[in-house]
Amino acid sequence: MATIRYDGQSLIVDERRIWIVSAALHYPRIPHELWRDRIRAAKQAGCNAIETYVFWNFHEMAPGKFDFTGDRDLRAFVQAIADEQMYCILRPGPYVCAEWDAGGHPAWLWRLELGTNDVLKFREFNGPYLQAAERYLAAVMGQVADLQITRGGPTPGPIILTQVENEWMSGNDAGARPYFEALMRDLRTNGCETPIVACNNLWFRVDGAIDTWNASRHLPESLRQLAIVQPRAPRIVTEYWTGWFDHWGAEHASMVSPDKNLFRMASLLASGGQPSLYMFHGGTNFAFTGGRTTGDEPRYMTTSYDYDAPLSETGGRTPKYAASKRLLTFASQFGHVFAHLDPQQHHAAVLPDEEDPNHPPAVIQQTGSQGDVIFILKSEKDRSESIHLLLPNGMHLPVPTGRSRAAWVLFNASLSGVATLDLTNLCPFAWIDQRMLVLFGPAGSDAVVSVDGALYQFKVPAGDAPHVETHEGITLVALNDKQIDAAYPLADALVVGAERLDADDQPVLAKGFKQITTVRSDGTVETSRPKPLARPTAPRVGKWTYAPAVEVASPDDAGFTPIPGPRTLEQLACDFGYGWYRLGKMPAAANLARLATPNPGCGDRLHFFQEGKLVASHGLGPGVTQEPFKLQGKHDAVVLADNCGRLNYGAHLLEDVKGLGDHLYTLKAARVARPKIDRQRFPDLAPLQACVTEFRLYDRPVSDALTWKVRLTVKAPVMLELPLHIGCMTALVVNGQLIRLHNGDGSRGAVRYVLDARQKPFESGENTVTLHLHNPDLPAKPFVSQINFYQATPATEKCDWQFKPFALPDDGAFRDMPARTPATPAFYRTTFNVRSTAAPLCAELHGVSKGQLYLNEHNVGRYFVQTATGKAVPPQLRYYLPEPWLRTDAPNVLTLFDEHGKTPDKIKLTYV
Repeated sequence: MATIRYDGQSLIVDERRIWIVSAALHYPRIPHELWRDRIRAAKQAGCNAIETYVFWNFHEMAPGKFDFTGDRDLRAFVQAIADEQMYCILRPGPYVCAEWDAGGHPAWLWRLELGTNDVLKFREFNGPYLQAAERYLAAVMGQVADLQITRGGPTPGPIILTQVENEWMSGNDAGARPYFEALMRDLRTNGCETPIVACNNLWFRVDGAIDTWNASRHLPESLRQLAIVQPRAPRIVTEYWTGWFDHWGAEHASMVSPDKNLFRMASLLASGGQPSLYMFHGGTNFAFTGGRTTGDEPRYMTTSYDYDAPLSETGGRTPKYAASKRLLTFASQFGHVFAHLDPQQHHAAVLPDEEDPNHPPAVIQQTGSQGDVIFILKSEKDRSESIHLLLPNGMHLPVPTGRSRAAWVLFNASLSGVATLDLTNLCPFAWIDQRMLVLFGPAGSDAVVSVDGALYQFKVPAGDAPHVETHEGITLVALNDKQIDAAYPLADALVVGAERLDADDQPVLAKGFKQITTVRSDGTVETSRPKPLARPTAPRVGKWTYAPAVEVASPDDAGFTPIPGPRTLEQLACDFGYGWYRLGKMPAAANLARLATPNPGCGDRLHFFQEGKLVASHGLGPGVTQEPFKLQGKHDAVVLADNCGRLNYGAHLLEDVKGLGDHLYTLKAARVARPKIDRQRFPDLAPLQACVTEFRLYDRPVSDALTWKVRLTVKAPVMLELPLHIGCMTALVVNGQLIRLHNGDGSRGAVRYVLDARQKPFESGENTVTLHLHNPDLPAKPFVSQINFYQATPATEKCDWQFKPFALPDDGAFRDMPARTPATPAFYRTTFNVRSTAAPLCAELHGVSKGQLYLNEHNVGRYFVQTATGKAVPPQLRYYLPEPWLRTDAPNVLTLFDEHGKTPDKIKLTYV
């Protein structure tokens, strides 16, 4: 059995130092048939580890019923990592964030049967929550415990680190400590033997765990602070963000260019950090798995989780992949140098300042027993072609940097004990077969390399042929910038001119190259001219058929079953996607002049139909509004409730329930006296919620508070409406009891709370309602005119409530498309044929609006192209149709559900 320990510089396995260079891949976002391809792409980029979350709600869809098969086969994914001789960093949660639905929390948590005195709370020491989480963690460890690096005899398992929870960024040590102690105990008692990491960015330090960091900027400063806090543990960046996620209604997130990404990663390594690229490959939010997140507006995740990552959603190598490969390969190939650096020796004349486009070059030096490494980091506008280093002997060494913002060199570096790289002014790339040294630099620059005292001076090649020379058993290979991006190390050779290596490690010719050059470790050079891959012709879609859902949106549908009143989709065991409600016996129209839903009574979008016609769309996001609306009395209303994804982050995880969880209310302005404004101590939030993200619960300033006297009767609830953007955390206290938090941004849409005398702590008669502002410098007076009170009469209390789950229609329901389709929900279906799955295929969804896309028996995911009125909704037009889901021996079936009945006749298929 292997042993594992660590110190201030690295992990140590069987007394051998390990330097982690990790790539984040989430197996649920990749069809299992493509796992090996994506893992190999990470390995070819220079990574030696794969990091993945484990998603609770992906495996335990019902309490105690686990699924670890097919795309859910966690063990097979970890084994695939082992087969590629890579390490695995396992992040099982139970909370994971990840822009995933509910941060991984199963929807059935909202249905738990609680004891008389129990209250369900997420992410804290809460009996019902922890009991469920322990069962889940036990199931996960039961799948992979024997695949840890401490197990497996002569071939240890790949799992080298395990993470506890995720981003518990709340200033509440008293609330965090018992929670994390329970989770740590659950992991250890269920067989976790690896070091445990906690990535809370030091908001809370977990006893017995390695603190790590999540960020992409200001890494030199952050990692030095991390080293001060925990000098006996390595500095690991569990999430170095290579890009960012997309959400509906915003442009594609592409704020991190390849060169900036290289600059940031070099800053990380120069500061002694071990990176995990989040994301290296984002993949796809298939089916209904995408979540929503906080911000200044509602932000729902797109189906594509491309993340502007080095490896695209469809598995393609991007320019960011090529730039990353330069540095990642160096870091892993020379991991022995990094792992033996002195963690106390980090010399920097000038720190890199990413915010200043004109900062002077930063030079950071690290020293260690296996060699010294120097990083040179240039500003965005620095056009210098070289930087001169002053050597200990007084000589100047010009380091050619060319256009790159980052360069690195080695001094006195051990080449596996075979030789010593005395110095070089080129960037080291790989050390192959313990006798071939590969370096690169700008074409035409003067190279200086010294190995065991032998000095090599030459020009970096300007063409496609690498510079190769041998001396005393060492082969030296120099490449230019074009060549290095098409270079891949093998066990005993270097391949140049390749876009990638295929499943058999055969090179695929890169664009811009006429041949593949293979340099063997003994210095022999071979060339070959493989044919470039032919781009296939895109298939054509066939004739579309049509199945209207308007029958469901009418009183004639018999598929509804009675429910006892308002119920969330979670309460109705409709955990994902859509659900249909029917409200029978609607009251007279005179009482329905201004209808509204409380928050969180509506989540996320509600489409109201009467007599088969759409009469109102209510909710969050593009194309709908939370303004009061009208319905026609005495007509049944059918409601299509759309769950667009639960919050994955923030203070309101538990509140983000979906569907019609409350009544519709008619609103009439209520007479409430102006509030009293005084200075009060902000209330203690801990009894209500232990984890309030990015908030210090002990920070209770004296700040403005608004206090109203509100009279309630059993028959006359009052609705309190707050402004969308207050600009700070607020707390709502009723009759001395804290009942609500509001994070102060606009991510929840309209903030409406019902004050109902039938529910505690409200009382019949006069109630004291106080809204506390957390910011001591923010005056409350300007908000007085923006805060509204309404007499809120439940308009649907006497309705007959019914519900029907959403489902695809039977094949027989589809018929020929009519000349004109109504603007109501509809299903569409077509077929197409493909001859090969050698290239990724996408559907470009021109003309449709919002809905769901299916390929054969698979749910591809949500789509949102335009609103009902035709307003474009960026950023996603193309939707990935994974190769393993396509049939080459039979027609492929493409099915759409469009919420607004927009026809799909403009949809086309395209290869990328």
